[in-house]
Amino acid sequence: MAQPGVTTRPIKLLSGASHFCETFFDDARCELDNVVGELNQGWTVAKYLLTHEREMIGGSAIGRAAMRPLSEFVTQQVG
Repeated sequence: MAQPGVTTRPIKLLSGASHFCETFFDDARCELDNVVGELNQGWTVAKYLLTHEREMIGGSAIGRAAMRPLSEFVTQQVG
C-alpha cells in the first residue's frame, strides 16, 4: 500500500470519526507475481470479496430480527 500511485484517505462521518477509508489506485503498479486473478480484472476480484461482507451483514440483520420475538417471550416468562 505504501507505493507510488496508491492513496488512502479517511472517510469522515458526521460525528467527525473516521473508522473507514477510501483507497485510490492511480497508475499503481505491482510485480506480476503479486497480481491476484487476471490482469486488469481487480474489480472483479473485489466484487467477489464484497459478496462475503454483504452476506455477513444480511445474516446479522436476520439474527437481530429473530431475537426480537425471543426477547419479548423471555420478558413475558421471567417478568
